[in-house]
Amino acid sequence: MNPEQVRREMEALFPGLETSEALQTAFRAHPGAERYLEDEPELGRSIPWVLVRCEIGGKTITGLVVSGTSARHGWNLEEAFVMFTTDVAASGAFVPVTHGTATVSVIGTVPGTNRNPGRPDAVTLLGQLAEITARWASDRRKTDAWGVWSRVHGQPAFPECFVEFHRGDEVTRGLVIAGALDAAGGWDFTRPVHLMIWPAREITLDPTQAEWKEVLHGDEVPQSRRG
Repeated sequence: MNPEQVRREMEALFPGLETSEALQTAFRAHPGAERYLEDEPELGRSIPWVLVRCEIGGKTITGLVVSGTSARHGWNLEEAFVMFTTDVAASGAFVPVTHGTATVSVIGTVPGTNRNPGRPDAVTLLGQLAEITARWASDRRKTDAWGVWSRVHGQPAFPECFVEFHRGDEVTRGLVIAGALDAAGGWDFTRPVHLMIWPAREITLDPTQAEWKEVLHGDEVPQSRRG
């Protein structure tokens, strides 16, 4: 896929992507953002960007959730939260939303950025993740099966865990699309996992055979080394 095709696939996969990205830029430039980032340092990393539409007092406001009660894959929108919006002021404003005072709907969720921005290959890795995810999403059987499984197990609506395994000089990198879950609801890397690797091949891998692994995106799993 060329960059334009990847972009189209990403916009189809993540509804509201363009709006979300524009709000992310405005949020980071806003002088009030620092306080929220201090309170939620994982916002935009392990906590994804959640774009919501709220009906408040007869007005429709669209914004990014930047504070509230975090849940495993975003926010608990049944609790009070704060959203950042440019609908109220062009430079942006923080709007508190109290449960029961607004009708809230999720437009789309965009995964956080790569957790390893210092890596020189970070941009390439994100490109690979985008292409692999788009190819996975193009397989209706996979998406339907995942949809059923994710609802049962409380997982996100699409695979998010992009992981790298090292064994000697061999590096295997892929999107986890199947496997066992641990007690906390994350992938159990003591048991085999099924990966989609770039550009579009699937393999099953035993993580315990790797000398070390690194999660590049998605589930927070500490780096680990054997021996």
